[in-house]
Amino acid sequence: MSIKPVDFQVMIPRTMEISKSSSNETQKNYTMQQQQAASTQNNAENTLRQVYSQKHAQDVRITQRQKDKESSEKDRKKKEEEKNESSESKAQIKSMQTSTIDIKV
Repeated sequence: MSIKPVDFQVMIPRTMEISKSSSNETQKNYTMQQQQAASTQNNAENTLRQVYSQKHAQDVRITQRQKDKESSEKDRKKKEEEKNESSESKAQIKSMQTSTIDIKV
């Protein structure tokens, strides 16, 4: 397909406009990412610098201990259920293996 000189004169300014708009959008995304990273870092620094009252600090410790206890209890219950299921399945297998049929003619 051939390009006529008239068409070529129209195409050059449009390509410049498109390249400017695409670079502007790329730059906009980059600046937004930098702003979000800076705000996240500021929030993290503020929480590190913040001083909590003694009562609040103890509450945090207690809840952490409670969470640890709950998770250990859940793990223990799961292990017990697995043991019960495995012992039940073993008993079923043994009952199937030991059953015999005596046929007399």
